[in-house]
Amino acid sequence: MLVVCPVRHFADYLRQSGGNTVQRYLLARGGGGDLGRGAQRTYALQLAFGNPIRLEGHADEQALSRRVIALWTNFAKTG
Repeated sequence: MLVVCPVRHFADYLRQSGGNTVQRYLLARGGGGDLGRGAQRTYALQLAFGNPIRLEGHADEQALSRRVIALWTNFAKTG
């Protein structure tokens, strides 16, 4: 399981050790236009680096990208 789903395995470990959920989001579909090309596992990175904003993606993708950027910025500030 660790090899196939390392993120899920790590999340289960944190849950079992009493960790609290800080933030969770579900990507129900890939990006539109050029954002959807290539490996979908990189879609979260595209959101974090603002690609939907810079490349004029869908409005919902831009909003999600702004939210992801805000979450990472807050994490960097406060830990």
